[in-house]
Amino acid sequence: MCRTHRGQGAVQCKGDGGASKLLAPRSKCKGWLEDRPPAETPSPGEDAEALAVEVEALMRDVIRIANRLNGKPEKEVGDLRRGLFPTPFSFYVGNTFEGAPREQQALLELEDTAARLRRERDTLRNTLNYLTAASAVKDVFPSSPSSG
Repeated sequence: MCRTHRGQGAVQCKGDGGASKLLAPRSKCKGWLEDRPPAETPSPGEDAEALAVEVEALMRDVIRIANRLNGKPEKEVGDLRRGLFPTPFSFYVGNTFEGAPREQQALLELEDTAARLRRERDTLRNTLNYLTAASAVKDVFPSSPSSG
């Protein structure tokens, strides 16, 4: 935020691809206010990178079993991280929990990347356990075409 001598403000948003100015000031800036993300301090004993690798593996398994349950052809799940660092990857994972809006909101509100990844890991483990059980039931009791 840029404050002008007259008290007017101009907001410049800088993102991945460039910057945009929302309001143009009429005079020179008096000072800048910068919003920076908090410095990430990894939790003792848990590395965000290791958590991200574990979350990616769980996501890959969940996708594979969900596709199998839905009768989709089995194919290799590509690189889910696409070279993302743990923080943007954890937001990507949290954003995929569309079927559980409260969990999704809680994940996206967490500021600590390691805490977010731990919660995503736990949620994905629970989902994987559920899907594995559903797959086992489907294998034992295959659905038969209904007789008309």
